Amino acid sequence: MSLGKPQQLLFVPDTELGTRLAEAHSCPTIDSYSSGRPAIVGDAEPTRSTRADMSGKIMLGFGTVPSTFPPSVRASLQAARRGSDVDTSEIPGSLVLTIRVADTVRVQGTISCLHQVFWATVDGQVVAATDARLLAELAGTAVDANILTTWTLSPQAPYPFGLQPPWKDMHVVPPGHCLIFNTDGTRPCIEQYWCPPAPDRDAQESRDRLRERMIEAVRVRAERSDALSCDASGGIDSSVVLALAARERNDTTAFTTGPAALFDEETSWGRVIVDATGVERWKTAGPDSFPHVFDRIDETLLRTDLPFAGEPVKMRSRFIAEAVSAATSGTVTTHLTGHFGDELFSSGVAHLRDLGLRRPLEVRKRVELLHARTRIPRRTLMKWATSRSSYHQSLQDFVRDGHTAPGWLSMESSIPPWVHYREETRERLGSQLEHATVSPLGTTAEQHETLSRLITSGSILRHESQIMAPAGIFVDAPFGDDRVVDAVLRSPIGKLQDPSRVKPVLLDAIGDELPQAIVNRTAKTDSTAAIWTGLTQNASRLRTMSTNMLAAQRGVVDEGMFRASLLGPHPPSLLPMSLWRTLAVEAWLRDNEGVRHQISVDPIGVNYP
Repeated sequence: MSLGKPQQLLFVPDTELGTRLAEAHSCPTIDSYSSGRPAIVGDAEPTRSTRADMSGKIMLGFGTVPSTFPPSVRASLQAARRGSDVDTSEIPGSLVLTIRVADTVRVQGTISCLHQVFWATVDGQVVAATDARLLAELAGTAVDANILTTWTLSPQAPYPFGLQPPWKDMHVVPPGHCLIFNTDGTRPCIEQYWCPPAPDRDAQESRDRLRERMIEAVRVRAERSDALSCDASGGIDSSVVLALAARERNDTTAFTTGPAALFDEETSWGRVIVDATGVERWKTAGPDSFPHVFDRIDETLLRTDLPFAGEPVKMRSRFIAEAVSAATSGTVTTHLTGHFGDELFSSGVAHLRDLGLRRPLEVRKRVELLHARTRIPRRTLMKWATSRSSYHQSLQDFVRDGHTAPGWLSMESSIPPWVHYREETRERLGSQLEHATVSPLGTTAEQHETLSRLITSGSILRHESQIMAPAGIFVDAPFGDDRVVDAVLRSPIGKLQDPSRVKPVLLDAIGDELPQAIVNRTAKTDSTAAIWTGLTQNASRLRTMSTNMLAAQRGVVDEGMFRASLLGPHPPSLLPMSLWRTLAVEAWLRDNEGVRHQISVDPIGVNYP
């Protein structure tokens, strides 16, 4: 029995074409225009949505959303003359939001990309969806091999290349932005609903804001009628979430699992936080039945709309969903995790640029710490700290060379040697830089790296949550809420990525909720060995995945070189994620061979900010 459904929403114009598209989707109508035509159709859990109607001005939220919108937001909706006028910054949670005011429609996802919105034009009319595959089926668009190449990069392609859906003539709404279009499907434009904040000067103000918004983020989830569970691995991030959840609800179920190599460590530390919070229900699962990396890699578990970087561990997501469901007696459950904690609070190198001209002595100290931790040469780190090259220039260098050196990101982004980086691909990417200067994601380099890591992780968690939803398990990550992300990015310059302490911003704000043993925990067992073990145990399945590759047929990879890298000796320089990314692309191509084309796309242009 399926208890839940992955969220799949389609937003259509108030036209005859919109009605035909809605009928083709064959899903229930969620909301309609005043004309009676469908405005939104799709699969969405009724208990995970909120609607406001202010004199015919409509706002709907889907996902983790409060039962009613805050009064300030409702007042803003009442006063709005078009969809873009509404200030949504006070809405807690993590949600897809749509607003209809007068003859305009507004649709947006989240900064973290846990919720994304895609759009295309069908016969000249704008259609948007939360699922790119659904949009491709309705619009009749094909795979774009040049964009697909960027999905093979490890750890990810630099923004904005890593966000683009690998479907021709399809667009994604960037993080912190919304799509606006007229109800007749014309005049699409992209506008910002959130701007990266200027860093605070007052550290205490920053800490207080983050604490307040994390409590709010957990509370909006705890207020749901679902059963509530939370990871209990003993890590700092999940421990913060569990501590706050236990304050809100005394029926919270703590959950611990992991592979054999980590299980004893996970349960030992899990016991520390469970005892400290007084949680009465603590369930464990594994380790003998915990899936290996690459288990069933050649089978379709979920037809993802985008290449899923977590494809090699997809069976773990299903295992966790089934185990959590068993722990909560098979009821619909909101399962909280510490996802996004590492992305938001871990140290990196980007902040050196922000400090370079302000605090040179501090930079030298941090260079030594980062060199010892990352082995990035001191000269490279100092060069970055004193660099004044623009982000746009770094993208131009990437298009030319196929890789980026550490700087805007701590790790080099590079195209693997088995991937064909063709001149056609260079031209395709380079054309996006010709007409407008691309700015970094944040107001500082530190913010940019933090947001880059966040949206990469958000895309992965988005697919993991889709795997778990049919078991009635709705994965929720309070750290990914827009309001929490905004609070984190207000941290004083250099504080967020300070390498002298473990997650100083988080612990300064909420560390008093944790036992001292958790606060002092500085390391976890490296799980890399489990990757190579899984590869060996699933060699036959991986050989199947690397034979007669669709990615090779499309000219994206050299099949022989990839198979040799996958199944042959693995030098230290070979990062597992580079293999994962290519496997994800191949799995995605195989899963999407049967996309049915219904209506041809007639693309119209739009200028991105």
